[in-house]
Amino acid sequence: MMAGITISEFKGAVADLARPNRFLATIDGAAIGDLGFTDNMQYLVMSTTLPGRTIGDIDINWQGMKIKLAGDPTFDDITLKFHVDYGFKVRDVFEAWLEKIAKMSTNERSAHAGANGGLESSDGYKAKVILSQLGRNGEVIAEYVLEGAYPKSVAAINLDMSTEGVEDFDVSFRYDYFYRNDNSGISPA
Repeated sequence: MMAGITISEFKGAVADLARPNRFLATIDGAAIGDLGFTDNMQYLVMSTTLPGRTIGDIDINWQGMKIKLAGDPTFDDITLKFHVDYGFKVRDVFEAWLEKIAKMSTNERSAHAGANGGLESSDGYKAKVILSQLGRNGEVIAEYVLEGAYPKSVAAINLDMSTEGVEDFDVSFRYDYFYRNDNSGISPA
């Protein structure tokens, strides 16, 4: 005989679930601040993903067998999809950021590789991307901070006479690492 479960019992056991449409994505740091990024632009973010992490492998050969050990973590790029505002201000910010990293007209690059092979400060073009998962009442239930983020690409905007709606474009970011900035205790800053 199979025991039944009531809707009330199910709701009590599951409680509440996170909603994918309740989030904020902000970008912070000197690299973006001088380009005109404003707090209001966070509301133009249509979609993104929370970051994932992969642990690589280190193969050790021992008596003809391969032993796998946990290696270095790797982080996939993330993409933010933006609505295009009428003045193109949000698009201008990201095009200016790419130009700051590598000028098209002169092929000059931001300082990041030292003369003797070491890394110089890349603070001139790197920033923080903060992804906040919000709860039902606007409270932050999970927050991911991506350190050392910079735009890898600013995607094309499709123009089409047969389409209605709002323009949008993607910005793909690379970043050094991320941490959780919430009460989870996972990878704190």
